[in-house]
Amino acid sequence: MEFVDGPSLASLLKTSGPLPPERATAIVAQVLSGLGSAHESGIIHRDIKPSNILVPANGAVKIADFGIARTDSSDLTVVGDVLGTPAYVAPEQLRGEPVDNRSDLFAAAVVLFEALTGVKPFRAKTVAESISLMENRGPEDICALNPLVPRALKQVIDRALAFDPSRRFASASEFSQAIAGATALAPTDTSGGRATAPPLPSGAAEVAERSVWGAALLHRLERELATFVGPLASLAINQSSRATSDAGTLLKSLADYIDNERDRRQFLQTGKGLTAWMPDQTGSSPSVRSTGGATPPAAGSASLPPLAVLAEIEESLTRIIGPIAKIVVKEHLRNFATLPQLYQALAADIPSERDRAAFLDSLKSR
Repeated sequence: MEFVDGPSLASLLKTSGPLPPERATAIVAQVLSGLGSAHESGIIHRDIKPSNILVPANGAVKIADFGIARTDSSDLTVVGDVLGTPAYVAPEQLRGEPVDNRSDLFAAAVVLFEALTGVKPFRAKTVAESISLMENRGPEDICALNPLVPRALKQVIDRALAFDPSRRFASASEFSQAIAGATALAPTDTSGGRATAPPLPSGAAEVAERSVWGAALLHRLERELATFVGPLASLAINQSSRATSDAGTLLKSLADYIDNERDRRQFLQTGKGLTAWMPDQTGSSPSVRSTGGATPPAAGSASLPPLAVLAEIEESLTRIIGPIAKIVVKEHLRNFATLPQLYQALAADIPSERDRAAFLDSLKSR
């Protein structure tokens, strides 16, 4: 099994207490991304809870313990059985009724509620009392428990915790998009309180009507940002790219979605290279937006090489060492100064001398 170097969300909450809304939603967004993939394969987890969510230092959240998961075609569930941890289980599951993906989404909403408040939305002593609270009262007022939670996010969580499955979100992606939209409406200010979204700067309304960024650049930036914030990256790209035509401002806006300072610096470094070398919308020349109109960095600087070259390098390395090549390339991109130096660093990760020599020989065609 994969070794995950990091605590469970349960341990994190025990030592740190409730999490800031930005971090809690970022973690659950990744959980929803994983659940969405499982659901698309017909797999229902049925035991989503903080102890089954692993949070390693690199921020790549993992879902553990599919021990009681079932497929759509499985006969594992028998009427009357209640599997899973009761505090996080949907009412239909508590009553031994058939479950589907919406039952997992209910559990994910309980996890998000607890991550934001330190308590569960239905505090009861018995299963019967829990079901009664779900049906007749609904979850506790999360904003009363944590005033930093925006009302829009409360509405999203309340919907995900609806007693009737038909009133919940239909899919993990729909739930995740609703979370992203709710949190984007109320950014956190530096004093720890809530601030309303600032007005668009002069000219931003016109920028919002037309995208000045190439689709390929935005797609690559979204991929990079998703490494740290999951599905939230899509909304972040959409909003930030429409609000500015300056690369530095765009990258700073996107980096603000990343909680970890080291990850934020890594994203900014990669983003600067991308905006410097990405062809403009016509595809005819490198973009110059990243330096406020200055010419792109000269060859041999510490900026990224063109994306087409990076793609070829990654493809060549993948043929030799497999899918891990993508990670290896990304790691070495942080420190290289010239393309030959990048090749030398990558070659050091190739165990076979013959393959290493062949890889280095391919540099001659660059």
